[in-house]
Amino acid sequence: MSLMPINISIKDKPVIIIGGGKVAERKAIKILKYNAIVTVVSPQISESLLELVNNRSIQWIRTEYHKKFLEKAFLIIAATNDSVVNLSIYKDRKPHQLINVVDHPDLSDFHMASTLQRGRLTISVSTEGASPLLAKKIVNQISEEYGQEYEEYTEFLYHARKRILEKISDKSKCHQFLKELVDEEIINNSTRDQWFHDRMKDYMSEEKE
Repeated sequence: MSLMPINISIKDKPVIIIGGGKVAERKAIKILKYNAIVTVVSPQISESLLELVNNRSIQWIRTEYHKKFLEKAFLIIAATNDSVVNLSIYKDRKPHQLINVVDHPDLSDFHMASTLQRGRLTISVSTEGASPLLAKKIVNQISEEYGQEYEEYTEFLYHARKRILEKISDKSKCHQFLKELVDEEIINNSTRDQWFHDRMKDYMSEEKE
């Protein structure tokens, strides 16, 4: 049974990572991009994690794992190099807590997909733990098709959509206009803003007729 893809906000949410090696390091760095509150529990941590601690980007509890550290976690990453400890973390979690067990994909509630970020556009690729390298390879391939121009384009789409929904009451016309916005010719159109302004006037004039 496949996992349901979902975009979720973890801003200001407590994320607990058990383990201080390279895998924990990669997870922490990725999670920090989404403004979570990250705490690492491990007797020792990598140099990169220590740098994050010194920069006050993450918190470090310098000790062995104990289930009490899971109590307030929104997300849990079991990333030690001991499969027995990772299994214990899995068993200690509460039903409402989501966990990723790095060496047991089948036990994980979620997987951290490889992602391509272009402003408001996020394209995620997941193999549900079967091969993170394949997911990364696919992301690298599609990055050529969806270049940096999509960052500005998606920002344009965001504001254009809001204005359309505010100003045009006819749902069918809204849908028609929104479809026009995703035409390939608009992506790199240097006169896009003027085009949008003119089309908006046309649609609003039609509504008044």
